Amino acid sequence: MLIAKPSTVILNILGSKLNYPSPSVFSESQYKNIATELNVEIAAVKAIVQQESGGKPFLENGLPPILYERGHFFDLSVKK
Repeated sequence: MLIAKPSTVILNILGSKLNYPSPSVFSESQYKNIATELNVEIAAVKAIVQQESGGKPFLENGLPPILYERGHFFDLSVKK
């Protein structure tokens, strides 16, 4: 019986510098490339961008918005 080892995937979402140029929205070819890279449907990538960033994948300084989940913070800090 072969048992698979767990794997860890690390995504570096922070750029190495601030205020670098970035698009305010992704083009269709960028969505396609992202979906291909992640092996998911294009609609799934678009849905996540819309839900998590209000349709704007980057902030004015060029970094992606990070939305913290209040429930996780509560569970990890207050609930204990």
